[in-house]
Amino acid sequence: MLPMQWFLRMYRWARHPPSKAFRWTVGVVLVLAAIIVGLEAWLGTPEWMEVNPRPRGVPMMP
Repeated sequence: MLPMQWFLRMYRWARHPPSKAFRWTVGVVLVLAAIIVGLEAWLGTPEWMEVNPRPRGVPMMP
């Protein structure tokens, strides 16, 4: 069940929809985020961004 606050928010958006500039801003932010996620999936993340980076100079065991 939806809380009453959500119904009030939907009521407000129905009576006063967001402006065109706000919709464009949200759209641009979503597209940029999708591009960044796609580039990371395609190219991978840099080594400095890895959670557990490999230590330097230690050979990797197969």
